[in-house]
Amino acid sequence: MKKSILFLFICLTNSVFAQMEISYNALIIPKELTANADAVLRNYEEIYEVEAAGKAIHKVKRVYTIFNKDGERYGEFALGYDKSSPIRVLEGRIFDAMGNQIGKLKKSDIKDQAAFDGVSFVSDARYKSAGFGASTYPYTV
Repeated sequence: MKKSILFLFICLTNSVFAQMEISYNALIIPKELTANADAVLRNYEEIYEVEAAGKAIHKVKRVYTIFNKDGERYGEFALGYDKSSPIRVLEGRIFDAMGNQIGKLKKSDIKDQAAFDGVSFVSDARYKSAGFGASTYPYTV
């Protein structure tokens, strides 16, 4: 009996958490946050997982809603890396004002460039950059 109750509790808990999805609808942002704002940071998560000595994974998730041209810089990013700290996964999505996904970052959208520090003649430092833009505001990335 106890096992069946525990199983039922786990199933119900999983179904509740599965339904808890973040809404990217820009219309639900409180007016106090949007007044005179170029963009609003909707969500920020940063996780650093140590897998073993000398090996770790750094995950970052940022969600911005952009309201005008001046806020477009928040839809762009640049990540530095080198041989000892590679970028394995890079994902991005764009949503319209109602929170409907209208696009996602493609491999061809990502620029991979050498990072020149102005001092070194040779360096293996690089960075990947990309940006989103939409024809209408607001949009969420």
